[in-house]
Order: sequence, then C-alpha cells, then structure tokens
Amino acid sequence: MKNIFTLFLLSFVTILGAQSNKDIEVPLSNPGKIGFLKTHLHHGSIIVIGEDRDNVVVNYDLDEDDNHEEEDSRRGGLKRVGRAKSGIKITEDNNIIEIDSDSKNKDIEITIIVPLNFNIEISNHNGDDLTVENITGEINIESHNSDISALNISGFVNANTYNGDVEISFDKIPSSKDMAFSSYNGDIDISLPSSYRADFKLKTVNGEILSDLDIEEVGKTPEFKSSKKGSFKLYTDTWTYAKLNGGGNEIKINTHSGDIMLRAK
Repeated sequence: MKNIFTLFLLSFVTILGAQSNKDIEVPLSNPGKIGFLKTHLHHGSIIVIGEDRDNVVVNYDLDEDDNHEEEDSRRGGLKRVGRAKSGIKITEDNNIIEIDSDSKNKDIEITIIVPLNFNIEISNHNGDDLTVENITGEINIESHNSDISALNISGFVNANTYNGDVEISFDKIPSSKDMAFSSYNGDIDISLPSSYRADFKLKTVNGEILSDLDIEEVGKTPEFKSSKKGSFKLYTDTWTYAKLNGGGNEIKINTHSGDIMLRAK
C-alpha cells in the first residue's frame, strides 16, 4: 500500500512574508511493525523524535525571505504575479517513509515524529542541526555543514559531518554491529553504558582524547615491509586503540580539528 502526499507551498505565502507550518499525519501500512524513514534536504534542518504512537507526523516550516525586490530595467512598471515555488514530497510504502524537497536555496525545517521502533536515515548539505531523539533502531546521519546529535538511542548509530560537532548518547547498544563517527572540523562526544564491551579506534590531529570510562589503551606495533630488492618501508599507525570491558564491536571515531570525548552513561 502506497500513500503519496505532495505539498506545494503557494506563492501567496511568499508575498505575505509568512512561514508555512503544517502538521501532516502519515499512516503506516503495517502499524506496530518497525519502519524506515529516509529524508534528505539540500538546505535545512531535520529533527526526528520517537514517541509511543502508530503513525508518523511531519511538520514543515519553510523560511521564504523575499529577497528579490531589487529593481531591474526590464521590470519597469510590472507587478509580480508569481515566483519559483518550493515544496516537499512525502511517500509511504510498506512502512518506508521518504521525504524530499526540491528547494536548493531556501531553508526548510522539518520535524518528524515517528514510533519508537524505527530505522532512520537523514542527511543535509547546509543548514541547522540534524537531530534524532528517543529512537530504538539503526540510525545513519550525514551532513556537510551541520552539527549532528542523536540522544537517548537504543540501537546503532553511524554519523558523519565535515564542519560540525557530533554528539551521541546511548541508552542501550546491541552487541552485533560496528559503528563509526567522524568530523573534520568539530568535536565528537559519545556517551554510552559503562558496561558495554567495545574496541575503540580513535584519531584526532588537532585535539585531545578524553574519557571517564575505564578503558585500556592498546599499543600498536609498527609494521615493516620489505621488497625482494632489499628496500623496506616502515608504517607507523597514528590511531589510538583502546578496549572497554575487554573489547567487543569496533567503535571508530575520527576528527581532524576537535576533541574526542568518551563518557559513561
């Protein structure tokens, strides 16, 4: 069963200088079963919140600043009738919800309320934060110029941004998958249960690695490679390796300019 909701934001909203703010209820094909949300924005923020419910609610807020009032010699005496429109498209098919926008330069804020048991895949290029809260499931978050946060998570998270901080807080983590968190310009702050078993692979070029967890750093022996001609190369590893509670699934954390913080929760 496929439900399609296409929302076009009308030009008169722009003329009035107002913001569009609508709540759209999206039914699920199989209420009570795990769902999957996929959302990408070129410019904007995404907030996903888990609640005890059996449908999905989408709220969108489009900031359409009227910045096209400059005079043009070709416009003399003409009044505006319309301008380029922006919109979002929401589709649901077998508990898979996809939300897309055709806006490339207007800031859109989308808040999505989903059932607690949901897998999440969200991304943007520019805009405000990407935020996920109170979710049990698998979460993948990608950005280029935004902060990322995933709070009160029971499940797995992978998060990557280029210019921004990453903050992840776990309530529970299943012990069956590796995870990775990265930024180029930003701190990475991870809170996880102190009883969790993990192997950490950590790197920061301009920053520090800090923790209140009882982790044990593990040394890495330099690797030598030789050729038949007698030459050799020495490979030194710039990663920091550590174990929590004897080790387990790998958690890889990498930032160029920022601190890495590991906290007990």
